[in-house]
Amino acid sequence: MRLLLLSFVVASADECSCWKGFKPGIGIPGIGSLSCWAPQSCKEKCSAIYTEECHFRALCTLSEGGGHHCDCSMCQGPTKEYTEFEKHCAQGACEEGESCYYHGCHFEGSSSVCSGDMSSGKECRCDFPKVRDQTGTCAPCPGDKQPKFDQKRQAFYCDKSLDSGEF
Repeated sequence: MRLLLLSFVVASADECSCWKGFKPGIGIPGIGSLSCWAPQSCKEKCSAIYTEECHFRALCTLSEGGGHHCDCSMCQGPTKEYTEFEKHCAQGACEEGESCYYHGCHFEGSSSVCSGDMSSGKECRCDFPKVRDQTGTCAPCPGDKQPKFDQKRQAFYCDKSLDSGEF
């Protein structure tokens, strides 16, 4: 009874199952599946992440710490997060030099950065190495100089004095 209970606890940590290696996928004989095709058990999770339904590309993969989890890396198309970003941060959504963030995330090419408040909606930020000048314009420092950080104001500034009209 104790052994049965232990195997139930370990199995309950799994998000999906590769049926001990008897499901199509990649595995090691005697150990089981490292990754397998999981269109039924992972369809819901992967389809919740991607704009287009992800049914036949959903995988179940062995985690490093043990247990299997749904792996949506083979799904195609944009994520729902990216689709929302595109709606709210279209070209010209922010002033020149600023980066548009939606729910704390900024997408550029094939990479993304998420930081700050994830429920903030649209926000235009002046990302390093650019700084805001006295007029609020986001621009790089003149002469390709690196900005410095003012601990008191918690803001980056250019090499000129903080009190002068220059940034």
